[in-house]
Amino acid sequence: MPGRMVAVNLSGPDQGVNCCCGCIRCCGCINWAYVTSAAGIAKIVEFVLGSMCQSLAIKFGLAHASEMGSAFDAYLSACSAGLLGSGCLLFCFLMSEKSVKAVRSSLFETLYNGMCAFLVLSSSSSLMAAVNFFLWPRYLVTPFYIVYPAMFGAACLGLLLGGVYVLDCYMSYRHYKGYSPNRGNHAPIYSI
Repeated sequence: MPGRMVAVNLSGPDQGVNCCCGCIRCCGCINWAYVTSAAGIAKIVEFVLGSMCQSLAIKFGLAHASEMGSAFDAYLSACSAGLLGSGCLLFCFLMSEKSVKAVRSSLFETLYNGMCAFLVLSSSSSLMAAVNFFLWPRYLVTPFYIVYPAMFGAACLGLLLGGVYVLDCYMSYRHYKGYSPNRGNHAPIYSI
């Protein structure tokens, strides 16, 4: 029948989100369920903090890398590796729900987050020691020496980034083991 209207359900997971008026759907290719989950928020925070750490290190520390020694090189390498991996995982998880299910059900994300946490936390703490030992005296005698506050801030952001990686490692491990707050499965606190 040419004059018959058919109701179409556009509320599926691949249909996007409503715009402000509620009648138009946009960005149907993005996995919005992952963006709003705790794992998605953690991955976005990892990407943003990793970008900030790398930007601060390149802009302010690259010219003074010889003064900080290998601590700067290790920090920049750890932040760059974490940023690249988190960016790739975030892109894959945003574009494909199948990727989320495949990667999160394997041990890969737990190992990745654990390694990134170790690398970023250890390199950030060694950078903080190097900054305090080598750049602090110059900061005291040189007016407008902005390298010390910038690199100290980068080291602090690195410690925060490492903490987010630890949290994401814990969440991915619980997901890998099958513990979910929605299902009521929780690991026993103690055993008799």
